[in-house]
Amino acid sequence: MKKNLFPPLLAALLLRLPLPDAVAQDALLSQPFQTPLQINPAWAGFHDGTYQLNGMYRSQWQTLTDPFKTIAAHLNTSLPAGKNKNHIVGLALSGNADKAGAVQFTTSAFALTGAFHYNFGHAFQHYMGAAVSFGAGNTALDLASVTTDETFTTGGTSEAIGFEKTNFSDLSFGLAYHLLSDTSHLHVGFALFHANSPDLAFTSDGRSSIRPKAVLAASYSYLLRPQLEFTPVAIVTFQGPSRQLLAGGQLRYSFASLLEANYALAGALYLRYGNALIPAIGIRMGDLDVGLSYDLMMGPLAGQDSRQGAMELTLSYKGKLKGISSGRIYNPRFGN
Repeated sequence: MKKNLFPPLLAALLLRLPLPDAVAQDALLSQPFQTPLQINPAWAGFHDGTYQLNGMYRSQWQTLTDPFKTIAAHLNTSLPAGKNKNHIVGLALSGNADKAGAVQFTTSAFALTGAFHYNFGHAFQHYMGAAVSFGAGNTALDLASVTTDETFTTGGTSEAIGFEKTNFSDLSFGLAYHLLSDTSHLHVGFALFHANSPDLAFTSDGRSSIRPKAVLAASYSYLLRPQLEFTPVAIVTFQGPSRQLLAGGQLRYSFASLLEANYALAGALYLRYGNALIPAIGIRMGDLDVGLSYDLMMGPLAGQDSRQGAMELTLSYKGKLKGISSGRIYNPRFGN
């Protein structure tokens, strides 16, 4: 027996399913600073250590037969540059996959990012970075699972879907400014994703593109006490006619002065305006960070999923390779 989807859920699915002369948008994320390359490619290379590994898993719409799922992974490397080795070259490889709904609409993409961070100013506390990212990917769907109005009346469909898979290329740019002191960090960035409007159409006579996405992001970390840090953040996204604001703050307590290793516990609360309230927790165990968040849905879609929101799990690991120097971050407590 086929279930009748509520119109809001159906609309949410169609926003993710390319149709002739349609547009597609990126998936929502709730812990973007845990996978920073998804905010701005100019974060490539700007971290402690020689390399950083980031991973993310997100699941939402649990009451559907096939919940929407998103996974992402990044390898981010940092190398010194310049005569005094105070500038930074960043190289990053990233991948993500997104599966939506019963039609198994899947988007998979990989990207290679290059960035350069120029260090300047008094006590070398300022960094200005720029990056470019080249990517490629594909989208696919299971035509056997696709149903239209005709399916319920005639048992078939006259929709002209030419193929089940299509490939695309992607181009993105980013700029970032960082000011680091012993007691505070300021990060401000602008990024333009999908600058070439990748075409995802499944028909030869139609076009379904990912609209360019502009992202403005800022965070400011400062010490309330020697072991207690507060970080307010704000991210504004523009993609086609859509606007999105994610704002909130994080408190992190460090046990560094009590233990030999670097351990910390964090709690955060974010608001995705008009969409969700997002509590999050995080723990740092040496070079490993683990984060978990849950979207408490708001607005017209909240009741259509039995008040079940979205769960997001993130992992981050920083490491150093013997014999390879990393870019020097001129701040002893820098931990991003």
